[in-house]
Amino acid sequence: DPILASFSDNARTRWGRRRPFILVGSILAGLGLPMLFMASPHWSEKQLFWFILASAMLYAQMMSCYNMPYYSLGAELTPDYHERTHLMSFRGLIQKVVEVPNFFAFRFTQTGLFAVGIDAATGHMTYNTLLGARVFCAIMGAIIVVIGVLNFVLVKERYYQKVESQHQAKVVRWKRDDIVPDRPASLMTDKSEHDELVDQLMLDLHPAETHRGVLRPGEQPDAGGQHRPHE
Repeated sequence: DPILASFSDNARTRWGRRRPFILVGSILAGLGLPMLFMASPHWSEKQLFWFILASAMLYAQMMSCYNMPYYSLGAELTPDYHERTHLMSFRGLIQKVVEVPNFFAFRFTQTGLFAVGIDAATGHMTYNTLLGARVFCAIMGAIIVVIGVLNFVLVKERYYQKVESQHQAKVVRWKRDDIVPDRPASLMTDKSEHDELVDQLMLDLHPAETHRGVLRPGEQPDAGGQHRPHE
């Protein structure tokens, strides 16, 4: 989510920075949804496990490509707090309406469309539930694609021209030392800009405490290298 959101934030295209991702993400998510049920009933448990794991991880990226710019675009349509609140409420309502068919997904797979025949042992009708799930997800995937295309065509990024002139921030590339320093923070003498910023913020927020080995005016280090507060 953070990576795809950053890509969307930094994108500058003739169609805006949100709508292209919404279009591509909706098509990928719509086509990929029925693929989640393409497993074979003849596979072993190990094969099913790896298929479910890999397909779920891949599909999560498709949904992120759609969701991150979609939610961001909704918040950027208006600068007015009350208008944005009403907009988010309306969007939430539409989402819940689209989710209603999910409650009837299993019943759909147990209809005559997917009937296999009578089980001789039980006398009950049997159904090809896997095929039914594929068809149901194909229908829901088509709805996702249609909604994505409509968002791309009908919704406009009202303030994109202002954003387009702004500097594009780059994705932060973390180094190992930023996460797991080799030395205690109190022994570090070379400090990055990030550390200096954090130090200044902590000094402003908590002037009565010492953070990250920062000396305040009037403080002197003692013989052991520890900081001694000013009188």
